[in-house]
Amino acid sequence: MPQTIYKASPTITAPASASALSDDILEAKTDLSQAAPANSGLWHRLYLLGCRVCDFIANLAGHPAAILVLIFACLGWLEVTGSAGQNLLTLILSILAITLTQMVLNQQRRSELALHLKIDELITALDGARDELAGIETADEDTLLAARRSAGGE
Repeated sequence: MPQTIYKASPTITAPASASALSDDILEAKTDLSQAAPANSGLWHRLYLLGCRVCDFIANLAGHPAAILVLIFACLGWLEVTGSAGQNLLTLILSILAITLTQMVLNQQRRSELALHLKIDELITALDGARDELAGIETADEDTLLAARRSAGGE
């Protein structure tokens, strides 16, 4: 089955006021949310499901009550199993720490990508802004320093 790529292309012009800017962003967001996903295969749907599960678990683990639950679970484990279960508990907590770290990093990566996309959209929409700065976060350090020097910053 051939896959069709749908792209939403909202047109944004420089607004006269801040409220007009927020209205334009809201309209663009609505237009983009109505576009069909570019890749709707099984692997992509599984990837999206994994992202949702990781977000849920990362948000749940970040709740202050989760720390209390973890402390009481560890104390209960040590009380029930004694020193014999200490190695297994250490192994479980190590795996849990690595997994949760990766979940949080994945969440931060997506948040950072969304933030860069929003900033790039604002750069390209505003008159007088340097359009070459849109997407510069992927450039190497020399390019970033050259862009800073050309803007007059040192």
